Amino acid sequence: MFNIVDSNGNKGGFATMPEKLMERVMKHGARWFPNSELISINKTMAGSPSHLTFKSGITSIAKEVILNMPQRPLISVIRKSTLPPGAVNANLFSALHAVQTEIVTKLYMHYSDAWWRKLNLTVGSFDQTGDTQNMLLEGRYHDGHVNCDKTTGACQGGEAMQRNAHKIPEERFLLFFVFHHLKILNFRPQFLNFPKKL
Repeated sequence: MFNIVDSNGNKGGFATMPEKLMERVMKHGARWFPNSELISINKTMAGSPSHLTFKSGITSIAKEVILNMPQRPLISVIRKSTLPPGAVNANLFSALHAVQTEIVTKLYMHYSDAWWRKLNLTVGSFDQTGDTQNMLLEGRYHDGHVNCDKTTGACQGGEAMQRNAHKIPEERFLLFFVFHHLKILNFRPQFLNFPKKL
């Protein structure tokens, strides 16, 4: 695994790269539209300006457009757009559908003692079976941001876990679904022998 680090060697986070790229393009006159849902792009021919239409009803004209969007919203924009012939070619179509959608839940935990490093558990997978009373977990974990004292060698920091719902077999996913929704509804049928508090 590769990490982006700052000048002090601390992890900068995955958002560092797009943030730095944004800083650079804005210095060259680019404009950013936060919290504005793009609906469509209308472009009559290659080299002509692009007419952007937003959900708010605002329109804008741009000579160049940079899109940083998830797969499904991007496909939705393309479907509603009028683009020059050949703009959506086989390579672009293949790239748009090459991304695999995953349903995941991430947990970030911070400890004053990075105990997992002492056990050499900096990366790996986990699988904890569950039932109607205990949450099932399956996924992977990796070393988070950790600071170590150069004198004592003591480390503190975080560990990240990711639960991958798409890799859970159907019958186990159904168990998770039931557990999760009964917990939300605060429903405890007697025949399932739920504890007094979930």
